[in-house]
Amino acid sequence: MKKSIVKLSMLLLSVGAMSLAVAKDIVPNSWINTRVTYDISVKELAQRYYGDASEYKVILNANKGLIGKDLIVKKNTEIKIPITEKFTDQPEMLGWN
Repeated sequence: MKKSIVKLSMLLLSVGAMSLAVAKDIVPNSWINTRVTYDISVKELAQRYYGDASEYKVILNANKGLIGKDLIVKKNTEIKIPITEKFTDQPEMLGWN
């Protein structure tokens, strides 16, 4: 029983909850949190997480106030990546390229 509760707690912490859906294909109340290890563009994040750089607005809308007009996420910033139908597994480490 304790193991199940711990697993569920870890899952909830890693997925989180989102209060605002920004597109119809987002899984309601679901995202992952990630901290970027270097300056990276929102379009590059969209390419890595969704396989489509044009999906950058989903990330941008979920992180209002954290990302400037230049669309760059600064090093050590923790952001939300909404889980959509296009979402793929989280890259092991951003910056391993």
